[in-house]
Amino acid sequence: MDVETIMSSISTILNVQVLPRTAARSTDTTSAVTQLLAALWRASVLTAGQHALPRAGEKVSSHGLAVRGRLDIAATARRRATGHRELVSARVVRTYDNAPARAVVLADRYFDQRLVGANWRGARLDEQLAALRTATGTRPQIPTLHEIRTARYSPITIKWRRAAELSWRILNRDPLGGAADSESTHGILIDVAELWELFVLHCVGLATDQVVRHGTTTRTAGHLARSAVDPHRTMGRLYPDVVVGEDPITAVIDAKYKRLWR
Repeated sequence: MDVETIMSSISTILNVQVLPRTAARSTDTTSAVTQLLAALWRASVLTAGQHALPRAGEKVSSHGLAVRGRLDIAATARRRATGHRELVSARVVRTYDNAPARAVVLADRYFDQRLVGANWRGARLDEQLAALRTATGTRPQIPTLHEIRTARYSPITIKWRRAAELSWRILNRDPLGGAADSESTHGILIDVAELWELFVLHCVGLATDQVVRHGTTTRTAGHLARSAVDPHRTMGRLYPDVVVGEDPITAVIDAKYKRLWR
């Protein structure tokens, strides 16, 4: 199967398709790859944001007659030496404006320029991105890969590192790349056999008014195959791909996506 056939099957089975902004590109292979890449990126960000957004601590200095946070003795002494009376204090402010968040926001902008509307995100991702955009702005400066990797992560936010690295690779046109010494990489794996079964299941459901079941996922703990001579005699536990009808079963279908001729 080529990419266009796979994307067409996915669209038919799930009844959803993310279209590019121009109709002329709707069948382009690049569009299909962008759709799959967007799904991969969305899953990575949603996994990272299960418990918390990528909030990091930023040191902020203040000048005045009151101490806000901790007194910075060295900075205060230098300021007093120049004739100023203010105290210098420092405190740590938790903010979402950091390297991982900026990479994710820019990757979202990358997909938003290539895909129609915000439906591809989903409500939960929309809410998360809105909070990050408020902190970073809609067009933050792209961080370096070093900044992403050296940012401080807590055990709760550590998954944002992978999401941010994937975002950085997308922005640098290397979404599926991986270093030779990397322990993990990003990729897309499609089970074409399962995809074809679901496609056949969908088509059978359109062709008949009878009950249609996905046989390989049925939870029926009984025998589907019985003797035509003796209905009480079972013939093993057969779980085909598609079962049509119920009491009696009128059709049993085994879906094959392999080419059956040379």
